[in-house]
Formats: sequence, structure tokens, C-alpha cells
Amino acid sequence: MGITVNITGDAHETSARVLARASAGGTETVLVLPSNDEVLARRRDLAAAGSLLRFGVRVATLASWVADVWELYGDGRALVSAVERALHVRCALAEANVQMAATPGVVDALGRAFARGAGLPSFAAAVTGSLPEGCALTESEERVLAVARAYEARLAACGLVEQGAVLCALDQAEVAWPAAVVVEGATVLAPDEAAFYAQLAKHAQVTFCVEAPAGSRFDVARSVRKALEQAGVQPVVKVDAQEGEGADTRCAPELRELAAALYHPDATHPVAATGAVRAVLPAGRYARARLLAEALAGAGEAVVVCTDPALRFEELAPRLVPQGAVVEASYSRRFDETDFGGALLTVSELVAGGAEEPLDTFAAADLALGSVAGRGVRTAYALDRTWRRNRLVTCDSVLGQLCDGAPEVATALVEACKSGRFVEALDAAEAHYYAVRGCTQAFRAEQLAAVRCARRVFESAHAAGAGVDEALSVLAMQRVHVRVCASGQERDETCGTSAASPTRVRVMSFSEAARCAPGSVDVVVVADLNASDQPIRETRTSIDVLFEKLGCACERDPLFENRVRLLALVRAARRTVLLERALNNAEADPAYPAVMFEDVVDCYRTNPANARELDKVTSLAPALLPFALTAGEEMLEENLIPRAGTCAAAQESSNREAVTTGVPATPTSDFTRVGPAGAPYIALPRASEADGRALLSPSSIESYLECPHKWFSLRRLRLAEVDARFSAREQGTFAHAVLHTFGERYAADHGGHKPRVGDLANARPVFDDVFTSEAAHQFDKDSRDDPLIPLTERERRQMDDLRSALHSFLERDAALLPAFEPAHFEFTFGRETPVEYAGVRLHGSIDRFDVDAQGRAVVIDYKSSLSADYHLLPSQPATPFALPTKVQTLIYAQAVRRMLGLDVVGALYVHMLRPGSQPVVCGAYDDTVLGPHDLLDISPARNALSNTGFTMFGALLDAVEDLVGAELEHLLAGEIAPCPRTPRACDFCPVSVCEGRTRS
Repeated sequence: MGITVNITGDAHETSARVLARASAGGTETVLVLPSNDEVLARRRDLAAAGSLLRFGVRVATLASWVADVWELYGDGRALVSAVERALHVRCALAEANVQMAATPGVVDALGRAFARGAGLPSFAAAVTGSLPEGCALTESEERVLAVARAYEARLAACGLVEQGAVLCALDQAEVAWPAAVVVEGATVLAPDEAAFYAQLAKHAQVTFCVEAPAGSRFDVARSVRKALEQAGVQPVVKVDAQEGEGADTRCAPELRELAAALYHPDATHPVAATGAVRAVLPAGRYARARLLAEALAGAGEAVVVCTDPALRFEELAPRLVPQGAVVEASYSRRFDETDFGGALLTVSELVAGGAEEPLDTFAAADLALGSVAGRGVRTAYALDRTWRRNRLVTCDSVLGQLCDGAPEVATALVEACKSGRFVEALDAAEAHYYAVRGCTQAFRAEQLAAVRCARRVFESAHAAGAGVDEALSVLAMQRVHVRVCASGQERDETCGTSAASPTRVRVMSFSEAARCAPGSVDVVVVADLNASDQPIRETRTSIDVLFEKLGCACERDPLFENRVRLLALVRAARRTVLLERALNNAEADPAYPAVMFEDVVDCYRTNPANARELDKVTSLAPALLPFALTAGEEMLEENLIPRAGTCAAAQESSNREAVTTGVPATPTSDFTRVGPAGAPYIALPRASEADGRALLSPSSIESYLECPHKWFSLRRLRLAEVDARFSAREQGTFAHAVLHTFGERYAADHGGHKPRVGDLANARPVFDDVFTSEAAHQFDKDSRDDPLIPLTERERRQMDDLRSALHSFLERDAALLPAFEPAHFEFTFGRETPVEYAGVRLHGSIDRFDVDAQGRAVVIDYKSSLSADYHLLPSQPATPFALPTKVQTLIYAQAVRRMLGLDVVGALYVHMLRPGSQPVVCGAYDDTVLGPHDLLDISPARNALSNTGFTMFGALLDAVEDLVGAELEHLLAGEIAPCPRTPRACDFCPVSVCEGRTRS
């Protein structure tokens, strides 16, 4: 009896030979494989081959074999599952009464630590309070051990046990062990597994079959040997030269040579590049699906290895299936990332929120868009807009809207979250996803897997005595395992596939693909070979530090594990290995290659010490450059929109052919200039059907003058945010309303006068009454009117600050324009009686204009902030007069002249909420009528009429109208190109990606 590590070229053949020899005497033998999938496949192979081994060999994973042995010879306790472990850890955190939050990350870390420490004597001693001599633990480490004690007590009470403890306990039990145990495919052993095999070697012959290519100098069995030696056993290492080339003979010569040279390249005899190893190098992520689909056309049996199989499946299936390929994927997603999982957890949060908590609109919108609510996209967006514009919307009201007319599963989930009984809801969800139409097979499979996952967790929670909150917390971090397949009926001969040689593409993770047998597939695509996707890190956590102190450290070598995976992937290919990586990251900066990529390239280099030998763009050795496929990001349509039944390569070829044969190419669309023919499509409002003139407001005209594209995005596309906030916009609207109401009330009670400096003592109580009344009215206003609704203590303090700021404004307003009295507040115009201006019709509302005894008027527009753009003139006035940046009050002033015949002598912007040293008044004024004493601290050099070259204020307004009219001709012609007049024009523009943007 003992342990042998057999290094061979074909582990399958070697294990079969060892098993046949061991079972010749009629005794039981066991073959241990890494996964259940491999167990089922090997059982099928033995049955199909008619081998006598199928009667005398047990094929199992280590976990399933140990579970069966424990069931026969154990003490009656059951092995704890991953779900049960997480539930009991979460409950133990509460029972241990330690200051440690039961977050998903903490629960997961503690669960892995307890599973790792089970069966290790030093960890068990530490849990009971016996620490190694000289070991000093921190307070947080003491908490971990306290939780471990509570966890073990819970397991004991529930009749559960960790696998590590079972492996240790079986050594003391009288077990009828098999005569031989063969372990195939193991490259890394945990300490408890190594200890188990070391003890097992006293009763049985244990043989590890580790695969390595012929001639390789890379020690694939290093980790296994080291783990066994640390467990106290010295294994016998054998290199099976007889079978060293067994599996490799099925592979291309270049691939055999590469596998042997990996990690020990010989610069004097580099691998000869023949095309068996190729590089697929898209410029960025948008081009990768198209380029990879072209590379896989007619590939036969292929495996795509990547970090996110679900995403790759969604990218490749629409391109390959129309060509006749079969695309499969095996992946796992976190429960809360699935459609059903997100819906269940969101509903539970909304139910917990009830009628008082403010709504998380993003979560509610995701729920409305999901399949559980069953709403169309238009309805979901309408609901989202309604919720986001109403700060008073509650979780209860949202749930009511979602359940109204929704499928039965939505109501069932709400009721389940309220009652804590989920069986009926999960039954309804399962029936819903079986019956739902219009979804892909992959989507259906993923949601049904999520429903089954939820069922397991709730059942385990009930058995463990855990509550609904604990179950939901554990459920959120569970992994949902999915297998999907997509296939088409027709095949496209032009893309290189045929009925005789269909393409079958399997998408899987690195760990799963590394278990593929040598020479088992035609093509292996090793994707995501960027350093950011495949980092090599030493992950030493606080749990690792604790285990080191206790003397049971488990060292992992990420670089070694990475190399073992790459070697297995190279050996799995019969014909071709494709190395895929994006040349640029999401910011379009050059991306660095991963270690895996560099390890392969090094085998083709003639001078590894010379960095200049590698191509700067692709990081490839010269020998590999002829076998590199590249694709740019500029072909947006081909990259993002798969053409059914047509290769993107064929499309690109036909496009090039059209250009070379003189066929006129389709002009590139310019979405910033619609031109005269497209002008009607920018949807300008019209004054009337008969008139046909555009109807614009002064603020809209000012927006177009700032930047045509900003005007188009805000006024026509309406891209501005719809969220109801407690921001400057809502505060400004509220302040306008308060000043309007107060001005009218005070003027009505005081003969049309506004408060003067000596009247402030009597005016303030009236103002406070108006402020309080208007604040209460905000809760009843329509959400489209931008109500100012304070929901937090901070916002309520801001309301007090706003009241103080408006009190200060009353003092400044009392001294402003002492010879003028307010004539109108919120003066609306242009809706019923047309007002012509610069070739268009005007409509709008003027905050206020004041008139003196001689009938002269000053237009006032309230602002919550002012900047240099609001001055009439720049710091260096131009000759001739140039259009000001802000023209709103100047347009208002011309409208007042035209409608009421008043002699306008000022068009001012007045600061309502002056913080610090910002100016109080800006704009244009006739300095022959008004002086600085009338306008507080206005700057005459930048606002007075005398500095413009005009002698009359009306002449200034006429000149501004002419200049505005010239600009509006471009608007009416459909010109909406980005053209910001000032750097500040881009500040509040929603178009963040714009060729004319002046600020990031």
C-alpha cells in the first residue's frame, strides 16, 4: 500500500490500465474524477465500450464517494451543503453576539474558512480555546473563532458535519476500503484532502494520474506532491514514457511542440509557426464578436474559453447559429443577476420598505422592465418616469402599480414576501417561465435554474431554523448554474460550414475547459488574454493570516495554477489554438497582454532578452505575425448588428469590391446637420396651422444660441433628467413662486407698492406666511411642476437656509429701482395673441417688470445664480456690437415694447439667492435714466448702454433682434451641429460624448 504519482501523456489510458490491473483480483476499485460531468461521461464510456471494468470500478467525485462511505460507516450526521453552510454561518454571527456585520462577503469568507479548517487539528484546538504556544490573536481573530464555536454548535444540533471533519473521522472508523484508488485530473489538493489520501494509503494503493506532454520540463505534479509531503507521506513519482505520447499524437505537430516548450522555451530552437497557433486581435470589445465568429466559421468542434461565458454566448450565438452552427454554453451567474433573482430580491426590498420608506426608483424600474412584471418597454419607461418625478411615491404604491394587470407570478411574489411563504410563489414562477413566449431558450433555462436555486435555499432555511431575512441574504450570493444550447435549421455554405461538417462551439470558463481531454476538440479559443482580465495576484486575506498563526497555513500558487490551466488548454486542441485579446481597453488606451499570452509568445522568440523583438501593437513574435487576425472598431454596423446567414467577412469584402469597381458608396450620415429636407423632423412647434411659423420661447432661443446641439437635445429630444430632486432647479422654481405670490399680495394690500427699506418690519411676517404656505403646497403640486419636497433632515435645514436667503433678497429688492413699482408678476404672453420676433412667434413668461411714473419699464428676470455670461458686454467689448451670451431679458424687453408700447430702459437679471461675493444685478440698462444707485452693485463698464455705441435702448433691442434672427435662420434650416459659444455652454448639456464638447 502507498501513494504513486504517475505522470503520463494520457491520464485516461493510464488510469484504465491501473484499474484493470487492480481489479483483476475481483476486489473493489475506485476512480476519483474532478466533476460530476466527467463522472457521468466516464460511466457512459465504460458502458458503451462493454468493458468489464464497469462491474468492478466505482466512478465518483471525492465528495460523492466520501458521502457514501460516511453514510455507511459514519455516526449518522449528514454532510453540510454549501447553502446550509452559508445559512448556519449567518445565524452563528447573530448567536455569537460579536461586532461583525453579516454581509454577504463576511458570510462567504467565514463559510470558506470553516470548511477549510474542518478536520485540521490545530484549527479545532483553537476553536476550543487551545492556541499554539506564543500565538497572540487580534480582537477580530477572536471574533472569528467565537463565530466558529457557534457554527459548530449549530451543526451539531442539526446533525450536520463538514467534509473535512468526515475525512478525518473516517480514518478512525472501521471502513472496508477498496484495494485501489485512482485519482485522475487532480492538480491541486487541499490540506484535508491530502491528509485523507495519506491516511487512505495505509489501506489501499492510491495512484494519481497527472497528464503532461511528452518532452515537457514543466512539473505539472508539483502541487500534488507538495501537498502530500506536507501531509506526511512521500509519494513515489513515475514518468510513464511508454504512454507519454498517447494523446499528443492526435494533435498538430506545432501544438505538441508548443506544449513541450511551455514555461521552458529554448531560444535556440523556437517553436516553428505553421498556423496551428493564431492570434485573434480585435481593436476593442465591439469588434471581438465579429472577428471571433469569422475565425470560428467551419471550425468543427470548438471550445471558447473566457472569463464571462454568458456574455460570450450572447455575442456569438446570433452570429454563428444563422451559419448552421450549434452554440452551447456552461456558466454560472449570481442569483441576483438573473431576471427572476433580481425580481424576487427587489420585491422583498420594496415590501420591507412599505408605505413610509422612499422608493429606490432604479430597482423598481428594473423590476418593471423584467419578465416577472410582464410590462412592455413603453409602459415600463412611463412608470419609471412617473416614479422618478414624484419624491413622495412609496414602495407600497409602486407594488400596487406593478401588480395591476401583471402576470400571476408578480402578485404571488408580493404576497410571498409579505407572508414569508414562498412555495406557491416559486410554483407560479416555474409555470410562468415554462409558459412565457418570445424569450430565448437560454433565458428560459437561466430563470428556471434560478427558481430551483431559490427553492433549495428556502427548503434549507426551513430545515436550519433560519428566518426569511437570513434566507434572502444567503440566496442573493448563490451561484445559478446554467447550460444552454442554440442551433439553427439552415446552413450557410458561403461562410464555410456544411451539413457534412457542422460547427459546434462550446463556451465555458477556464477551470471547466482545463478539464478537457488532450486532443478532444478541433479548435480551442483562449479568450480574454489581457492582463486586466487575467490578473496573477497573491490573495492573502485576514483569514489566511489567522490560519498561519494557528499553524495550518495553506499556500496557493496562482501562477502555477494559471500555467497548469494553459497547458491543459493547449493540449486539448487537435488542430488550432486561437489566442484572443483586445488591443485596447474601454478608454481606447493600449491594453497589456496577460501572462498566458506572453508564455505562448515566448516559445516563438529567438531572443527573449530583446524587448524590441516583439511587435509593438500586437505583442507578437515575428513568427506569429502572419497568423494574426485583426478587426477595427470603425465598422460599427458590422461589429454590432449580425447579419442572418451572411458572414461579416463577406459583407466587408463586398463593401471593398463596391468601392474598387466604381460603385457609388452610400454617404455617411451626419446626425448633427439635418439640412433643409430634414428640418421638419426636428419637430419645431408651430404657432398655428395657418401661420406655419415656429413658436419659440426666449429661453429656447437662448439655448440655441449657446449651442445648437444642446438646444436639440434639451428642447426637442428632451434628454434632461426627469428625476425629482432637491436641487437648484427645484429651489429656483420654489423661490420664483414665493416671490410672485408675496409680490402680488403685498402690492394688493399697499396700493401697488413694493416694500421699501422702512417697510421691511411689516413685510417680513407677510413673506414668512407666504413661504410657509407655499412650502406646504409643494406636497400637493404636480410632479411636472418641479415641487420642492424636503424628505431628510439635511433638506429641511436647506429649506431654512432658503428662507434666510430670500429674507436677504427682500432687503436688496427694497433698495432696487426706488423710483419704479412692480407692474406685473409672471406676465405670460404669446399664447393667444401672437408676438412676432426675429421671424418667429414668441411665447413665454416674464418674472416681473417694473414701471415708473413716466411710463418707463425695466424687465426683471430672477436667477438663482449669476456669472460673467449675464453681462451685456464682454470684458473686452467688440466693435461692432456682438450678440451677448445671455439674451433672454433682451427678448423679453422687445416683447414688452411690442405688446404694451412701454419705453423699456432696462433688461436685468437679478440674483435671488446671493451667496458670498456673486453679483446682485447684471444685464443691460440705459445709463441716462438709471444709475448705479438704482441698481445696487452693477458694473457700468459691462452693462451700461453708453458702452455699446447705441444712443437709444430701443436701438439696442432692435440690433439684438436682427442678430438673433440671423442665427434663427440656421435653426429653421435644420442646422443642429455642436457649436458651443462659450466653455460654460456645455455645463448642463446631456450629450456627454460630443465632438464640440469643451468640458469633460
